[in-house]
Amino acid sequence: MTPELDAGELERRLEHLMQERRAIIESLDVAVNIGNFARCINGLDSVEAILKEATVRVRTIISVHSICFYIAEEEEMNFRLVHCEPADAADFFETEKIPLIQDRTIAWTLRREKPVIVSSSDRTRRILLNALATPTRILGLCMAELDDSQDLDEVAPYPDFLSIVLATTAEVLESFLLTRRIVALNTHLEEKIASLERSEAELISLRDRLEEQVRARTFELEATNAELTREVAERKRVEEELRYMATHDSLTGLPSRVLFHDRLEQAIALARRTKTLVAVMFLDLDSFKQINDTLGHDVGDLLLVEIANRLRGNVRDMDTVARMGGDEFMFAVPCLTAPNEAATVADRLIRSVSREIRIGEHTLSVTGSIGISFFPDDGDSVQTLMRRADAAMYRAKESGRDTFSFSGRQER
Repeated sequence: MTPELDAGELERRLEHLMQERRAIIESLDVAVNIGNFARCINGLDSVEAILKEATVRVRTIISVHSICFYIAEEEEMNFRLVHCEPADAADFFETEKIPLIQDRTIAWTLRREKPVIVSSSDRTRRILLNALATPTRILGLCMAELDDSQDLDEVAPYPDFLSIVLATTAEVLESFLLTRRIVALNTHLEEKIASLERSEAELISLRDRLEEQVRARTFELEATNAELTREVAERKRVEEELRYMATHDSLTGLPSRVLFHDRLEQAIALARRTKTLVAVMFLDLDSFKQINDTLGHDVGDLLLVEIANRLRGNVRDMDTVARMGGDEFMFAVPCLTAPNEAATVADRLIRSVSREIRIGEHTLSVTGSIGISFFPDDGDSVQTLMRRADAAMYRAKESGRDTFSFSGRQER
């Protein structure tokens, strides 16, 4: 080898070494740049900011006229343009995307880890395609219009660096989108929890109001029920009082003429079935009018009350003693077997009446006259028996008073 050849060869070798040195330095610069990129985009707070920073890093690796990023819609492979630089290049990429989808170039690109370079529809431009993907998910697509003045073969191993940048971008995007989704889910969950807490509070409030309304309504119903009970009791009391007043004497409390008629009819019906006697007694006080006129009606009323109590106490529970009005009393004495039983009763009544009565400062003595008729001997109707007892009473008065007299068949 001649010295001249040795010098030329050395110069070529030196130039080759210098090119390798520049390539190594450029590769180191790109590697450092990529390392810084991975750290800086982790702190970005939006998809737009992440893709904008990725655009800067891509331009440090290769020279492009324009670049855009598409993001895949969730659950679908429908790409949406998210970032384009410059913005007016968006129409170009949107137009070019359609045939690339139709001829499945994009689908092929998404399965590759390295970039794909194709011609534009009019064959005048070069378009770089690179998937924006992580090992588990395809997030989108990067499209760039290459600068024709740059020979990619002269660029330091750009496919590897570009893939690293876009893979890093995809991982950060995935993390960011996942974080945003988690935040959104947490926010939604917090809203749901807050809504449930509000609903629970509202339910508690509604329950409390309902319980209060139930208590108030229950109190009202109880008050109404108590009032109705009082009204029913008062009505029953009034009805019973009216019924009592209609069938009893207001002064003495003895049965009145109406009730006596009913009791006597019942006694007659019983006597028909049992073949027994019913005694009807008519008692009239002797000289009562004189006491009433002399001492006044108040004393007369008190005298009648005392006489009524004595008469009531000298008959059986099954017997009926009634006040007919004034100083007249009638008795229905059923279930007798002989007339002398009625005589015993009449004698006991006359003796009870004739005992002295003390009313205030007055000591009074009265007597009574009794007339007695019998069913069935003296009649079979209430009116007949009462009329014959009344007639017998007048005979007792004619006989000297303070005695009793039977009605005879000769009076029929």
